[in-house]
Amino acid sequence: MRISKSFIVNILVVEKIYPSLNGKFIIELTDGQNLTVSRKYKKQFLEYLED
Repeated sequence: MRISKSFIVNILVVEKIYPSLNGKFIIELTDGQNLTVSRKYKKQFLEYLED
């Protein structure tokens, strides 16, 4: 799942999702890394999680 121009993430390694400023999300991966879901990919990310 693409979360920004720079990152594609395996959704199975997402541990937590936090809201951030300016309509973005911060996702925490199982290895402890924090990555930002950009506003451009936010809708697509949320739709994928709902399915």
